[in-house]
Amino acid sequence: MKKPEDTRYGEIAINAVNLIHKNKYTPEKAWDNAVKGYEKGCPKSAFLGLCNQGYILNVVNNKKEEITDNGRYAITAADIIFLYPNTTYTASKLWKAVGEKTARPETHNGQMHVVLALKERDYLQKN
Repeated sequence: MKKPEDTRYGEIAINAVNLIHKNKYTPEKAWDNAVKGYEKGCPKSAFLGLCNQGYILNVVNNKKEEITDNGRYAITAADIIFLYPNTTYTASKLWKAVGEKTARPETHNGQMHVVLALKERDYLQKN
């Protein structure tokens, strides 16, 4: 079974956090450097939403921005993970759980891979 960080956007999220920790990049600059060639708005917005609200370990985002829908989906997913820490989630299962809490599109678009990869690497923290 593929690990969350082995997905394209999971790997990008992990690389972005590493750039923030090592190079002191802003979350947006880190994502833009990590994503090269695979730019997509939904995973980026999910990552930035988590950064903005303090959900990523040792990431301080002083640039508070309005949270997008994708950021809210990621935050809801993180909250679900913290509420049920002994549950094993796939991206689809987590997306379904997010749908029970908020209106969202039929399928996720990489947002859940971002959240699950950060969780897998212990970069996700409770706000």
